[in-house]
Amino acid sequence: KAERNVEHTPNGANASSSTPSSLKPRTGLRRPGSDEPADQGAQEPVTGATSSGDTLHASTNAGSTLADDRQRLGRRYIGAGSVDVVQRDGKTAAFQWTGKMDVDTDGGSSAASKRDKYHQSQTSMKFAGGKSLDADKLPYVVLPPSLAKATGAQLGDLVEVENGGKKMYAVYGDVGPSMKLGEGSVSLAKVFDKNASGKNGIDDGVTYTVLPGSGASAGIQNGGPAVTARQIQDAGAAAFSQARADGVLKDTIA
Repeated sequence: KAERNVEHTPNGANASSSTPSSLKPRTGLRRPGSDEPADQGAQEPVTGATSSGDTLHASTNAGSTLADDRQRLGRRYIGAGSVDVVQRDGKTAAFQWTGKMDVDTDGGSSAASKRDKYHQSQTSMKFAGGKSLDADKLPYVVLPPSLAKATGAQLGDLVEVENGGKKMYAVYGDVGPSMKLGEGSVSLAKVFDKNASGKNGIDDGVTYTVLPGSGASAGIQNGGPAVTARQIQDAGAAAFSQARADGVLKDTIA
């Protein structure tokens, strides 16, 4: 498992690396363009920008389940391919990437999670009463604060996660290192690999799709009532079904 510098903050979008008591080394950005598709280069046209000012470029990523008018976010993260976004009315309606899944044990209650060298007792998202999410029981993903800012994602937003023909819904529940992407709770990782743990993740081929604003719409948000894994599955199924009906996502993989 790659080293994590988890940045726990109440809202998840404006995390500071000085927050945790035990900081872990930061990881750096990939060299720009090091593994970009062939259509990308110095002459690549800029097609727009997000509300945060991040540039958007034409995307030709194969296999995307986003709408055909998707664009590529002009930033890259370790552990992931480029991030595609769909804009509606000046806001990000969905964003997606494919990459690996390192395992986050934060908030986990099992002995195995507590033995993880990077385990922390708290997650960035908390339910009412200050209770952290339990990595052993709830499916959640980790986002870097810069990506949350660029897309408007908030703690509690719903995420569709796919790998090897399996699908699971999760929530954005923890804030991670600034330049790393591709991490999920141990309970989420075990859906795709029963041997997943703090030491063993999934090397590649995991597709994550996030719907900014979907958590609050479903009543799942930082500081809100606790929810179960079953409730996350039900809320996720409803939110992603609506996104497909609205044309934000395709019905099938391209």
